Amino acid sequence: MDRMAHAIRTATTADAAAIARLHLSSYRAAYRGLLPDGFLAAYDPAERERRWLQRLRDPDRTWRQGLGCALHSHALDALTVRGFRSATLWVLDGNQRACAFYEATGWTPTRETRHRRESTP
Repeated sequence: MDRMAHAIRTATTADAAAIARLHLSSYRAAYRGLLPDGFLAAYDPAERERRWLQRLRDPDRTWRQGLGCALHSHALDALTVRGFRSATLWVLDGNQRACAFYEATGWTPTRETRHRRESTP
């Protein structure tokens, strides 16, 4: 059996039309017989493409895709392999998204603060 090679990469706006076609055809195939044919046929491919373009242009689109969890797990595994049994994680004050992420992955806030001044990033 000849298998097609697959690659995973970040989608770009140039991919919007192909993603829209794939999304729409898979949706129609998955829900055929479960939803009325007229309902499935009413989906507009151009509208679906516009929606994908909007998503792909969204600067926050990489959030909540599992990448942070994978990197976090890898970092913890690397620390464990190196013999660390505890770690301290610093988060910038006001970064609620990061705080929520780290608390969800098991970190416990201490409310300890550290002030650091630097003239360059």
